Amino acid sequence: MSAEDAAVEETMVLLLNLLSLPLDEKSGASPLSAQAQKERITRLLVERISAQARLEPLLVVFEDVHWAVPTPLDALV
Repeated sequence: MSAEDAAVEETMVLLLNLLSLPLDEKSGASPLSAQAQKERITRLLVERISAQARLEPLLVVFEDVHWAVPTPLDALV
């Protein structure tokens, strides 16, 4: 498995956990602690938005931020 494939698999496991979706048999649970998962997901979101913004102008709208729990807000600061 290449490093890129491993990164994609890690991302999928993190996102499935975040969305409370079942993992397939081969993926397994994330070996990261809850805090490490939170930090990794935040970093992935920031990296993805930044990568897209480098390609073209990008408008990101955060609706109802006043209802957000602290975890998603971490990506905004």
